[in-house]
Amino acid sequence: MIKIARKEVENYEEYDHNLFWGPQHTLYKICDFSCYDDMPSRIAFLKYISSLENIPGLVLPINLLKDSKIFGYEMPYIDGSLNIDELLYYGFKNIDVKKIIASIFANLSEIHKYFIFNDVRNANILIKGDNAVFIDWDLGIELDSLEKPPTCYYFYEYFTSPQKIDDLAKAFISALCLFYHADFEHIIANYGPYDFKQLLISAKINEEIIHCFSEIILAYKQKRSTIDFDFSGLFESINLPSKREIKRIRNRINL
Repeated sequence: MIKIARKEVENYEEYDHNLFWGPQHTLYKICDFSCYDDMPSRIAFLKYISSLENIPGLVLPINLLKDSKIFGYEMPYIDGSLNIDELLYYGFKNIDVKKIIASIFANLSEIHKYFIFNDVRNANILIKGDNAVFIDWDLGIELDSLEKPPTCYYFYEYFTSPQKIDDLAKAFISALCLFYHADFEHIIANYGPYDFKQLLISAKINEEIIHCFSEIILAYKQKRSTIDFDFSGLFESINLPSKREIKRIRNRINL
């Protein structure tokens, strides 16, 4: 644990929002607990994550940051990586999309042995080579926790606290973004899951993908916390779309 004043951290060069360059080419993350009802539970969660070791595809903290209380953590900087949003913006070069998608679901499955991530989204999935790396786990909760932190999912009417199905549904959207080179995350956030499904149908997306998303919707309606479905196997069995198909789909959904 590093004893350092929050104001001192904020004087370091800022890398991103609440993220600052630390010593030894590391990053200092200040956690925003203002939206939580139970700050002690959040601090306990940081301690829990700090106690974990060697989870594939997850950036774990090196140290916790503390002044009068724990307020953040130190994390390694993943050099040579871009998150999915950045890949969509800058374009794809020399990456194996299917391998990356497989690693998203494989690594999320490993994370789910320990906690629910809660904040799965394009900006929190780094791509290093052909591997997906999850960062910014601050909004997560331990398995079977009674805590109800702010939720980050699309089907907000079905659950009052994060579930594994939320992580899987959001990872599925990120996989779609990679597969079709399109910002579907922005679309579903604005239109919601039901209208989003209709957009997929009107865009003539692969029928197996539409069926899979229908199964996700059904799992929510039945209030299942997870779904027994091989997401990575789905994308592995479908041919990558051609440039012409990608352009047609983007035009259909006005991207």
